[in-house]
Amino acid sequence: MLSRLDELVLEPIDRGRAQRSTFGRTCSRDQLDDLAARIRAEPHRWVGQEEQPLSTAPSFDGTSIVRRHVVMRAFVVAHDDGYAWMDGALTRSSDRPEAVTMSRGAWSKDTWIVAPPSERSWSAGRTISLPQVDLRDSVTSSTASSLYWMGRNHERADVVIRVVGAVDEELRLWPDLREEADGDWVHRVTAAVAALTLEDAAVAQRPSTSLDAVLVGALVDPTHPRGVPTSLHFLLTGARSVRERLSADAARMLGDLELLQPRLADAAPIEARELAEAIVAPLSALAGLMGGSMVRDAGWRFLDLGRRIERSELLCRLLAATITTSEPETVAAPLRETVLAGWDCLGAYRRRHRSDVETSTMLSLLLYDPGNPRSLRFQLARACEDVAALPDRPPIERATDTPATILERIVATVDAHTPAGLARTGADGRRDTLADVLRAVSAGLAELEERVELDYVAHVGPGTLLGEEPRSR
Repeated sequence: MLSRLDELVLEPIDRGRAQRSTFGRTCSRDQLDDLAARIRAEPHRWVGQEEQPLSTAPSFDGTSIVRRHVVMRAFVVAHDDGYAWMDGALTRSSDRPEAVTMSRGAWSKDTWIVAPPSERSWSAGRTISLPQVDLRDSVTSSTASSLYWMGRNHERADVVIRVVGAVDEELRLWPDLREEADGDWVHRVTAAVAALTLEDAAVAQRPSTSLDAVLVGALVDPTHPRGVPTSLHFLLTGARSVRERLSADAARMLGDLELLQPRLADAAPIEARELAEAIVAPLSALAGLMGGSMVRDAGWRFLDLGRRIERSELLCRLLAATITTSEPETVAAPLRETVLAGWDCLGAYRRRHRSDVETSTMLSLLLYDPGNPRSLRFQLARACEDVAALPDRPPIERATDTPATILERIVATVDAHTPAGLARTGADGRRDTLADVLRAVSAGLAELEERVELDYVAHVGPGTLLGEEPRSR
């Protein structure tokens, strides 16, 4: 592999949602050297594949017929005697061969195989009435996965845009914040945005990145695994696979996002902020339509559960990066306002408390208020309802904890403390209890996510439908 990196397609074996195949022929010398170093460090985690020449097909680009590369994905169903092949395929096409296999910048179309006229048969026999079949509690694991991750990626895009907007607004009102308290406010909000958009290891590797670079990167950089471009990409990808579950109005909102999302990649900083503001409206409308028009069946429960898990996790990340140590007096008020505004709770706080923002009352609103639809306690309550309503299914592997018991443990962790206790600082200025609770909640959410994926989404073990009785092997 190392001697042929410029010829191969390279992939990590545990590729995540934000990682894609690397085509050696498209890399610079420095990129190839970096790739070689990563492979030498962990050779067992990499696979090299021969790049196959792709067929081409005539395509209409809106004005003329052009040649595009194509890949056809066939669909096969296993049964007792072998396999049954679907007559047709899903065809992906692009003017760049690497875009076809990377699911980026390509078009997808159903391909039908039509029999010649001589083989077609027509019948005008009597109509057979079939009995009604109620499938309200059935959802395929692929649909469950798409809806679950739709919910999570919707939250990621929405939260990141709101937090970036709150930071920009605070700087507009108080430009001196960049220098106050040796840049303490800047350091905290930079860490917060990075924590919302990057993986933990990446955050640790970027301590000196400027605030402006982090804000723009969150809105336009597709390599940020939780950034706006990545989140919108996977939101739209998931929505395409569950179109039949969405209303016509929801489809129109998704169409608006389809038009806005590609423009982020090439946007200048000012344009990126304007685009982000334009994206908030269809995102909010989509959330309202999904919450107000979708039937509360198993599919909707997975969508809602994804939103509740992601919103809880992002809130923990935001608070951990900003208020787990005491704030210098000169930046304490704007920092708390930024957190509340980024979480869309500043208006609610001001209506309730006619005073400056205090840490304990802020934590009460953000963590404990059962009537605040953006509080942690509200998310956990809704997640408990969603888990209780999911179809029964024997777990894929033996586990002492179920999603319900994991949620009970998270709730107990939060309820064991009070806002005043979490806001209390030690002699070193640290809020260690708050930091410990946020870490414990994040760890519990990670365990819950893994349990839900294994029990309901993972394509392993008997059965392919949720709620389906296991078949004998």
